[in-house]
Amino acid sequence: CVDEGNDISSFIRKDYNLNVLNLGMGGIGPLVQLAILKEYAHDVKTKNIILVFTESNDFTDLEEEKKIKYFLKYLSSDELNLNKFFQEDIDKYLTNIYTHEFNKMASIYKKESEIIKILKFYYFRNFLEKNLFFHFYDHSTENQLNYLDEKLFLKILRNFKNFSKSKKSELFILYLPEYNRYVTSNSVYYDKLESKVYEIATKADIEFISLVDYLDTKKDILSFFPKNGGHYNYKGYELISSFIYNKVIKND
Repeated sequence: CVDEGNDISSFIRKDYNLNVLNLGMGGIGPLVQLAILKEYAHDVKTKNIILVFTESNDFTDLEEEKKIKYFLKYLSSDELNLNKFFQEDIDKYLTNIYTHEFNKMASIYKKESEIIKILKFYYFRNFLEKNLFFHFYDHSTENQLNYLDEKLFLKILRNFKNFSKSKKSELFILYLPEYNRYVTSNSVYYDKLESKVYEIATKADIEFISLVDYLDTKKDILSFFPKNGGHYNYKGYELISSFIYNKVIKND
């Protein structure tokens, strides 16, 4: 996780003066990504749509998401736009939760550093993760292929493809390697995982672009990740934004 302004979309806006709509958020997998796209990009016109696939946890995320019948509804129709009917109720509900939690945390934490955390929604995000969202599996990459539901993943990607066709947009799936790839010797596994995602993306007629080879050309690969692992740091996201620009946008 990085501060606002140091994510992929922000670097593309700043460095290349382009309009970007970022519909990504932490802790979600391909099915919820599809739901968000259908809800919030329903009336958006764009040249390109980029689906980001993270090799560290996307299949385990999907394993949890498919248990929620509500999310599966987004596979049934390209025109489904459920959220617009009760967005006002959702806004009121989340506002009430935030107000309650903010006031409670503000009364407990007096130090300036803790107040800053409150303002950055640190405690509120933790509350949502514990109370509203899923309890995820262990995200160690060794588990990813074990949790792959190939039929469902292909169906999701075909939904992405149909959505992009309806918008006359080009669709790409961007494959991002994870930190553990570079601190373990399990290269055979990672190659197999990447190949599997490529295979399914090809079946769905989606252009597959991978950061793996590009990142391999860099001298200090770990400098693009936080010191203790996890997703990319600001330097990594700036690198990814440059990669996207050159692969997707430059010759558009």
